[in-house]
Amino acid sequence: MRLDTFKKNNHYHVHGSENKKENIFIDDQDRARFIFLITHFQSPIRIYNVAFCSNAFFKKGSFITKDHKAKELLSKRNIELNAFALLPNNFHLLIKNTEEGILSVYMHRILTAYSKYFNAKYHKTGHVFNGPFEASQIKSNDQLPYLSNHLHQSPSIFVKRSFKTVGFAEPFVSFMP
Repeated sequence: MRLDTFKKNNHYHVHGSENKKENIFIDDQDRARFIFLITHFQSPIRIYNVAFCSNAFFKKGSFITKDHKAKELLSKRNIELNAFALLPNNFHLLIKNTEEGILSVYMHRILTAYSKYFNAKYHKTGHVFNGPFEASQIKSNDQLPYLSNHLHQSPSIFVKRSFKTVGFAEPFVSFMP
């Protein structure tokens, strides 16, 4: 786990990319699993049956989380996920760190859980991501709308340019215009 100090109540642009030039999101199930992890790991509360909850997305149109569990997760979260974008070979998150240094713990939980899932599903071993995540502090609140716009526009541009190689119709972002 990273030992960087991420300041309390600061926003960060967090991103990670593939290892060995292989895609980290092969299908929609992979993207749904990652979205479940980034949304439900915002609090220190332990989540059981991650596979069941994330697979329910395709059957019921939403992640199965009981109301009391969802309220507990929201009330105790120590990270605020503001925006995200998933491309086949990388991810981008706009995160507000609400506790000193907790961003490293959050990302460690997500990347470890996703790597275990990915390697088990595709019968692989080793690293899924190309090293530790990268994080850039957003220096001013004036930058937030621009970064959010960038996160939401970049995947659309990428998909339009290389639609056939991507293999999915819509980018997975937190907001679709």
